[in-house]
Amino acid sequence: MAQPVDNIPAGISDGPGVPALSKVTANTRVRATTGPIGIITDVPTFPPPTATGLWTVGTMRCRINGLPVITTTAVGIGIAVTAPTPPSTGPLRVAISDSRVRAS
Repeated sequence: MAQPVDNIPAGISDGPGVPALSKVTANTRVRATTGPIGIITDVPTFPPPTATGLWTVGTMRCRINGLPVITTTAVGIGIAVTAPTPPSTGPLRVAISDSRVRAS
């Protein structure tokens, strides 16, 4: 079943639930009403203690520029500013998505 897609930078949150400040994306072609649809190479930026994030699993069938799309079921990890062991702040999640655009 298709899931809502990521297209709002502040809709991504890290393990502690802190929303992203922005995201860097290579998707310049496919947009929804509030911004470009997220792809697996997107890099979200968070305030400390998390510095950035990395997506590891996107959609299986829907791709933009040959890269998997980020939906509410995508898997990612927050990367901390300092490097404790492990340097992760927990999983990333799409907390606020565009419910009018779906991908699977």
